[in-house]
Amino acid sequence: MLARYPLGLTALALVLALPRLAAAQANPTFNYGKAEEVKEVKAVDWTAIAEAGLVLTTGNSKTTTATAAAKVTRLDADNKLYGEVNMAYARSTILIVSDEDASGTIGPDEIQESTATTANAWLAKLRYDRFLTEFNSLYATAALGADRPAGKDLYGGGQVGYSRLLYKDGDKHQLTGEVGYDFSYEDLAAGDPLQIHSARAFVGYKGKLTEVTAVEASAEVLGNLNSLDTVPETSGPFEDLRVNAGAAITTKLTSKISLNVSLGTKFDNRPAPRAVIGGIPYDAGFVPVADKLDTITKASLIIALF
Repeated sequence: MLARYPLGLTALALVLALPRLAAAQANPTFNYGKAEEVKEVKAVDWTAIAEAGLVLTTGNSKTTTATAAAKVTRLDADNKLYGEVNMAYARSTILIVSDEDASGTIGPDEIQESTATTANAWLAKLRYDRFLTEFNSLYATAALGADRPAGKDLYGGGQVGYSRLLYKDGDKHQLTGEVGYDFSYEDLAAGDPLQIHSARAFVGYKGKLTEVTAVEASAEVLGNLNSLDTVPETSGPFEDLRVNAGAAITTKLTSKISLNVSLGTKFDNRPAPRAVIGGIPYDAGFVPVADKLDTITKASLIIALF
């Protein structure tokens, strides 16, 4: 059946986190399977949650910010299927000045507006876990998304591999490791598409610092196995290294109020070329690339009203 979530909890957390969420890429989070999730499941169990937010400002400040997310989980005695979709979009208008007549002052015709999209990203993910024993399982994933500011009109791929529960101390500490294969396809905004075959390594930790404070951290490393025609130079094996990592801490302030703080990072040693800015082509031989590192920091105050 569908899980029930307090309306105030979802809405308030989204409103507080909305500006920063839309200003960057989606936070790199991982949902990996644990055998204990299906230990007590006797029949098929479904849970789902969806949330969305919109902020519009006009007048002196002109912005449009939107986020949306949905998650669904299916559990039975030996299997877990998890799906997630999220989106972040932001567009802002600012004033720019240009002293075109070199007078040293700004006239009425030298103030203009500039509108730009600062975030335009979406991602859909699906993961399947097959539990073999309490400590061993197999996994397969599929993903499809886009991130125009990062130079990717469309990207996607899949993963397969082996997952192992490395350490478990009751419900206080759990450490999980995964190894496997990753295939990624990137349709770049500037440049030819890339097909990347990579070795994958992952480690994830979940634990309780106290009865009211939980922490989790994870890191995924993808090392390319094939040579790639990247910018500004060709990348040999393991030169197009990608690292996705994140950490979060949640603490209960009262029985109905919790504080969550998280940090996410995405590193790409061979980032994609930047898309054309303002419709004006670049000089011959000049191909700017996106930043290697993206981060997102989020603080959410979660209030359960019911």
